[in-house]
Amino acid sequence: MIFDVDSKDTESLLRLLADLIMLTQNTKSRINALNDIDHELYLKPFANIEKILSALNLDSSWKPYRDLLNEPTLYGLRFCSDKLSRIDQAETVKKEDIEEIQSKLAALVEDILGTEIDMGVKELLLRNLEGLRQSLIAYRVRGLEGIEREVEVGLGALIINREKVERASSDNKVGSLIKAYFVLLEITNKTVAAAKSIKEIGVVDVANKLINMSS
Repeated sequence: MIFDVDSKDTESLLRLLADLIMLTQNTKSRINALNDIDHELYLKPFANIEKILSALNLDSSWKPYRDLLNEPTLYGLRFCSDKLSRIDQAETVKKEDIEEIQSKLAALVEDILGTEIDMGVKELLLRNLEGLRQSLIAYRVRGLEGIEREVEVGLGALIINREKVERASSDNKVGSLIKAYFVLLEITNKTVAAAKSIKEIGVVDVANKLINMSS
């Protein structure tokens, strides 16, 4: 398992690697923007990190890359982390909260796949859920913004397709699935809002008002 992702889940691993590359570049930029440090000293550990990311092969042995993650490199990264954490207050979600959302998401996907439903609505729900799944996997690298964005995308996609969704939800089984989807978005949104210490928007209430789903 890498990043708590199955080694056979190549798509998720490649997404995470792309996020990790972006995170590395963003961190270097933030270090360069500071004016009270020795930039050369703080940026030194990134040389080995970039060597790993530029040559990483998912099918190759991990040993050559592990050797680059030596003690000086890891120690240097800790200094960078400490410095940046004093500037920004990190927003974190408990691992068990992420796992609970992932479990509910997986169960909902299985329910959708096992239910006769308009193909357009099914594809819409599954596509949105996959986006949310990927953002939950990438949370440790990408942070809360990715999850927050997928909640917004998921809600917006169904609002844009509200006529199609309303027609499909006339079937009680389908309507229950769509409501379960909005409940999942609301749980996710509340989790993010709690981590950011902000007042969350009631996703289900907003969805019901905009799509006019019956209660």
